[in-house]
Amino acid sequence: FILDPVGTFRAVKPERFTEGLKYVAIFAAIYGLAAGLILVLWVPAALFFMVPIVVGLALVVLFFQGLWQHIWVKLVGGRGGFDQTLNTVAYASTPTLLFGWVPVFGVLAGLWSLVLAVLGLRELHDITIGRAIAAVLLGAFVILVAGLIFVGLVWWAWPTLQPEAIIESLVGLGGG
Repeated sequence: FILDPVGTFRAVKPERFTEGLKYVAIFAAIYGLAAGLILVLWVPAALFFMVPIVVGLALVVLFFQGLWQHIWVKLVGGRGGFDQTLNTVAYASTPTLLFGWVPVFGVLAGLWSLVLAVLGLRELHDITIGRAIAAVLLGAFVILVAGLIFVGLVWWAWPTLQPEAIIESLVGLGGG
């Protein structure tokens, strides 16, 4: 997926989604081990809990990210099934899982993962590159807007969420 992404995506097109799950589990375990080796300097038990936590979270995130991406790829006319979407998301995560923990390279790996997602959706869903880009960007845009709205609401409500403001409003309710 790093050197010949289009050819590799074409080769995995008929695979069931379980192949993508296994793939992510293996690379997430490697990622968790690398993170655990770094964290063990500060938290001695890090090696024991990092791998299962990272693998578990990676599989949960993979499923929901695949589901979210599948909605958008279908809206732009994707012809593949959920297996193809989940595998696209799984295999596109290769650079992030390999290099995401390395400073600076993590950002570049994330960008390459986006490119791989576009190429994978194009190949596995038989859509144009424009539709694949639209599917990836629409999904990301909706999450970005929802995140900005959430941050805006928290920012707006923050003064009333402070303990002093809550106590003051409760004291005011007592009629005193």
